[in-house]
Amino acid sequence: MRHQEVVEQAKNFAQELVKAGLKVYVKEDNFTWGYFTDGRGIGYFQGGSLVEGVGLSTVHIPNSSTGDGFKYCDNLSVKSALNIISGYLPNFVNNRMPFKPWGSWEHFAMNQKFWQFFEFDGILLDNQ
Repeated sequence: MRHQEVVEQAKNFAQELVKAGLKVYVKEDNFTWGYFTDGRGIGYFQGGSLVEGVGLSTVHIPNSSTGDGFKYCDNLSVKSALNIISGYLPNFVNNRMPFKPWGSWEHFAMNQKFWQFFEFDGILLDNQ
């Protein structure tokens, strides 16, 4: 899959999420990765290698044992996104692991120091 195809796939997916009532946040003019939320649960989409296309991941407070999220799938669907934000955890996660969700989009966003979020409204301009 070429880079432009990955970007188009991510844009189309972001539009589907907005139509489903979720908020989507991307870096300005960048659809190679972004976040989606219902206000509480948070998910992540990212264009992977040119072979994989766009994949979905969970998002949680970073720690040294479990990182900042778990890969969920390469199947872009609103159903998969809803499963992620409703609290999906992989089978290997147990109560001894230091895993903690962010709790809300606001809590997550105020802890991101290196980039500014732009809410995607579902409308693509010709230059996007």
